[in-house]
Amino acid sequence: RGGASDCMAYVLEHHVLESCCALACRDRPRGMRRLVLIALGTLIKGVSRPLLPHVTLHQAVGDLLLAVTEPEDVMSVEYYALLNAVSQRVSAAPHQLSFLVGDDGRFPLLTGLQRRLRQSQMREEVSRRALVQVLGAVAEVAAADPRPAECVLRLGLANDVAELLAQDFRRLQEAAARAGGAEG
Repeated sequence: RGGASDCMAYVLEHHVLESCCALACRDRPRGMRRLVLIALGTLIKGVSRPLLPHVTLHQAVGDLLLAVTEPEDVMSVEYYALLNAVSQRVSAAPHQLSFLVGDDGRFPLLTGLQRRLRQSQMREEVSRRALVQVLGAVAEVAAADPRPAECVLRLGLANDVAELLAQDFRRLQEAAARAGGAEG
């Protein structure tokens, strides 16, 4: 042991990430949100040990995901990087979903993906893929922990998913029509 493990233990034990997330939620000092989104996305994606189970991290990440509401922030690369990192982590280890559902029934990861998809009018492919990853993890853990599935239903994601499928089907029809027209 030592090195990076000791550093990460210090960061978690002394609530460093939690403090950074609190500053990022308020974006004080200005630009802090962007830096923290980048750092958290990189940490969650790059650190091999599971970080989401740490209460100081999953609560702070959830608060940060919910704090980002302005359209330019919701559509930022940094916000997506954090959403994607968390989505990939829960897709690889679905049991970690239970850490992301608050006692109040909030599911910040899904709320963040839903905001981003609605802001892009359901057109952003990378967020769509992240949503599919998370929904797959939700289905996998539904028997052991129904809370994520209940959140999916409460958030009205069924309507969003139906809209995504309808858009994909329309694009498929258009592509087939163009291809058919090109052959004739």
